[in-house]
Amino acid sequence: MLDKKIIELLYHDFLQINNMISSNKIKHRMITELFSQNPFCWRVEGITPNALMAFKENGWIRDGIKINRSHLFNRIETHNEMLKRYMDIEEWWDFYWSRDFTILSLSSENKNISSINFIKIESELGLFRTSGFAWRHGKAEREFLQHLWLQNSFSLELG
Repeated sequence: MLDKKIIELLYHDFLQINNMISSNKIKHRMITELFSQNPFCWRVEGITPNALMAFKENGWIRDGIKINRSHLFNRIETHNEMLKRYMDIEEWWDFYWSRDFTILSLSSENKNISSINFIKIESELGLFRTSGFAWRHGKAEREFLQHLWLQNSFSLELG
């Protein structure tokens, strides 16, 4: 979980953005940038079977395949909900945290991600950490994906 001081900073600055006269479109872009300070933003909590298969076929590396971190909850809708009503810091953070996770998926699965089954990944493992709009994909992530494949390959091959 995130350090309390960072949560307080994010909340303070979010309130400043919310009080601006600018359009929600501008506020959304500012909120996205603000939340990039959260080292756990867009944390990965799952992977679709098709994405796992694509990684396997590509030697467990990210380069050359179209994989997204797909939000199960639309970010703009989340931000709009946060902007339209006052929440104290605990409610605000819980709401944001409960909706700011992603699923590794094929680009073609992104639009329908809420209807696709996925394999759970424990975000506490600290894998696939945000790096700009991408994520870190080093040796630990490659080994994890191989292990995940071995755990799930029988059911994936049947499905």
